[in-house]
Amino acid sequence: MRIVLTMPFFRNDVIVVKFPFASSTIYKARPAVVLSSEAYNLNRHRTLLIMAISSKTDTALPFEYSIEAWREAGLLKPSVFKAAIATIEEAYVIEKIGTLGKKDARKLKELLSQIICI
Repeated sequence: MRIVLTMPFFRNDVIVVKFPFASSTIYKARPAVVLSSEAYNLNRHRTLLIMAISSKTDTALPFEYSIEAWREAGLLKPSVFKAAIATIEEAYVIEKIGTLGKKDARKLKELLSQIICI
């Protein structure tokens, strides 16, 4: 029996996750932000709701906000929130690299309200 130890994740944590390439078993590390609440993150299925983050700022859609405090969030380059939401298993998380600042967390909440009408 294999025991996997995990750290708790919180809404607005910036993490690096393994994204698979199409039709391949090769993964590439990509940043994302945790959307789900602590209560959800403690679910027995060990899953997280995340939103993708990209450093391709020149291709951002009009409602995909730039992350102003990108260094403080642990990112290596200026980045944007991408309108791509996924559910992943905690096992796909490589590491937590930071947390969004208050202003960027508000931008994320606004983006979510625009793309899913909440």
